Amino acid sequence: MNLDGKCGIAGIDDDGDAQIDEWLLWNQDDDEDGVIDEDPIDGVDNDGDGNIDEDCGIDTNNDGAPGIVGMDDDGDGVVDEGSIWDDDEDGQYGRDVLNEVIYAFDNGTNTLAESFPQTGESVVLSNHVTSFEAKYISPTQIRILLRLTGDDGESVTFTEHVCPRNTLQKTGKRVR
Repeated sequence: MNLDGKCGIAGIDDDGDAQIDEWLLWNQDDDEDGVIDEDPIDGVDNDGDGNIDEDCGIDTNNDGAPGIVGMDDDGDGVVDEGSIWDDDEDGQYGRDVLNEVIYAFDNGTNTLAESFPQTGESVVLSNHVTSFEAKYISPTQIRILLRLTGDDGESVTFTEHVCPRNTLQKTGKRVR
């Protein structure tokens, strides 16, 4: 989904098996499990690996139409124009890749970092994190829990529930 030339995200153990970038189907196996396109973007863990929507096909929203079915995705007055591989209906495909953001928590240093594999940038968000969790509660809801503890020992916990962007897209609502 990101055209980085590797299975999944280059340099990341996407399937949790302690091996990195181990398969050769780099253009189709987005989760490093050796099977191609078995987990489309539909809010469900279709391949049963505990991750949701991480190995979709070239029609990323799996609706069989260019962009979002029934919508004028590029705002030119024409609905569902072009190839199903053109997810923004601009006449081109294979260039609108996933720009992933990776959040990594190191409990040894209490550091939460944000990295952008496409650019190679990384930013430390905090070095006072004592707990970080992102968990699917349901196909339409993710719970994010973040606990920060100051040098004085005082803690504050933030909890937020978010809706995955693809859940809104698959129901035909345009999300910017």
